[in-house]
Amino acid sequence: MLTSMRVRLRSCVTGRSRRPSSSGIAKATLRLLTMLLSALILSTVSGTPSLAQSDGQQTEKSMLLSTATTGGAFHQGGVTLSALIKLKLLPVKGIDLATTNSSGSLENIARLRDGTSDFAIVQALLGRYARSGTDIATDLGAQPDLRAVMMLWPNVEHFIIREDLASSGTIADFLSLKGKRVSLGRERSAIASNRLLLGNLGLDVSRDVNQALLSFRPSVAAFKRGEIDGLSLPASTPVPAFTELMSQLGPEAQILSWTEQQRTQADGGLGLWSPLTIPANVYEGQKAPIETIAQPNFLAV
Repeated sequence: MLTSMRVRLRSCVTGRSRRPSSSGIAKATLRLLTMLLSALILSTVSGTPSLAQSDGQQTEKSMLLSTATTGGAFHQGGVTLSALIKLKLLPVKGIDLATTNSSGSLENIARLRDGTSDFAIVQALLGRYARSGTDIATDLGAQPDLRAVMMLWPNVEHFIIREDLASSGTIADFLSLKGKRVSLGRERSAIASNRLLLGNLGLDVSRDVNQALLSFRPSVAAFKRGEIDGLSLPASTPVPAFTELMSQLGPEAQILSWTEQQRTQADGGLGLWSPLTIPANVYEGQKAPIETIAQPNFLAV
């Protein structure tokens, strides 16, 4: 049953989708995910001695889900999923799902490879690299057994700059930050997708900008202190760290939009990024919808 439920990674990370509206992890998606993950966990552990009834006593089986750093959607979504499994499966089946933080997708994949996690949340681009053992995932080695159970939620691009540096309001403004200090995520994490997207648009992040290799909350803190002029850390909206940023700085921080031409060029023919609308008022001071782009995040085994 487990084999039949596993979907090849390619089915998750290729193909285009319709333009969705992202306002958080939808309840319906979480319900579906809980049902699917419940079936997957049951198929994984059913019939094992650890779950056998012994003198009327049921032994608990604990599974582990790798997420990412706090402040982003991987952590938030993983904790929510864990709580649902505890609520639905632990009382009746003795199955528990705990979460553990990590540096992100590549560490999560390494944990799956090494058997130290049972499930992981992975960004589509990094899953693609890991399958072939290329680019930022070279030191992992090819992981042909990596599988996607299902897409979870879109990984939404949030390119943020100071308002006085925003002339067009689109990603073109970020390309004008040459020579300035920006945060594009930590090594082996969000920086991979940022490097690809911006590189396809003509900005070489290793040469053209001064990088601050920071995660979510440190990036926000640096932006508020005026130590960086722009940041980009993709996550599902609303991003807790960005909610904090926008509530404190308001119009002084601007999330950039994307045109269709910019999206197509940045995607570079991979078919990973699709248009996505952040509705008005998702973030404080954001009075109009923002047309951005997103790639899938998926539940990996």
